[in-house]
Amino acid sequence: MATTDRLKLLLDSVLTWPPDEQARAAEALAMIEARRGEVYEPTEDEWSAIEQGLAQIEGGDIASAGELEALWKRFGP
Repeated sequence: MATTDRLKLLLDSVLTWPPDEQARAAEALAMIEARRGEVYEPTEDEWSAIEQGLAQIEGGDIASAGELEALWKRFGP
């Protein structure tokens, strides 16, 4: 069964539920709808960790180009 068809059946069924359960279903769907298209904004601590990681990569602190090449040869892409 296609997802759209399944959703239509479920939504029709929800309309037969008691009002309190319909309210919970509506809230769950509203939360999903609110998240659609939302862009995650990292916290200051997360940005700091991201910048640290990038600096380590750019500075060669994690692995040298030679080490990375050896890994690619050994394990493949």
